Amino acid sequence: MAISKCFLCGDYGRMEDHHLFGGSNRKNSEKYNLVVKLCPIKCHREGPKAVHNCKETMDTLHEYGQLKFMREQNATIEDFRKIFGRNYVEDDEMNECHFTGRIVRAPELRHTKDGIPVCTFAVAVAKGYGDKQRTVFPEFTVWRKTAEFAATLPKGIMVAISGEYDERPWTDRDGNKRKSSEFEVGTLEVMEWGKMPSADRMPEGSPEGSPEADEKAETPTAPISNAYAAYADDDELPF
Repeated sequence: MAISKCFLCGDYGRMEDHHLFGGSNRKNSEKYNLVVKLCPIKCHREGPKAVHNCKETMDTLHEYGQLKFMREQNATIEDFRKIFGRNYVEDDEMNECHFTGRIVRAPELRHTKDGIPVCTFAVAVAKGYGDKQRTVFPEFTVWRKTAEFAATLPKGIMVAISGEYDERPWTDRDGNKRKSSEFEVGTLEVMEWGKMPSADRMPEGSPEGSPEADEKAETPTAPISNAYAAYADDDELPF
């Protein structure tokens, strides 16, 4: 066994593979790369919080595995259930959607009347499997510092997004009542840092997952949280 990092405790050493879904789903775990490295004693088999001794740890890894599958496969909860037999995600996360795809146009950065940055963009996402696969183009909205970062993303770059579906009413300049459908971005991850513009275009304080942050983390991811902006009185942003 090669020296690697434990997924749970972060220690380095000789690790063992743990299939996030075992039994009849062991092959599915291998097929969809749902396997993590765990230290043999403390986290895998014998410790009080080891996955094979602690239901809480097992449940956490099951939930992580399902969300990973849904994000990477652009799958729904029902898609996951059809393959793995059940749903492991807590109720408070069931409304969260996960997407992986390429930005189809340059993100558009605007500001509310209060000066809050807001960025919108669309992503080409493959939906379905096999002969039934098709491409959809969901719209995303991101706020504040993350909006400034999203505005630097070029057309065509691959991103992974988690967010919640939302509908919001707004009034245009002629007084007409309208309603927009969108996904509010919760986390945004750049999958192809080599295609990013030069670092001087990134906002101050590069997010996790950037080349700078990769020096501090083994896995290059960019989870960026967003507090939803107050926009009830903003009639200047028709999207």
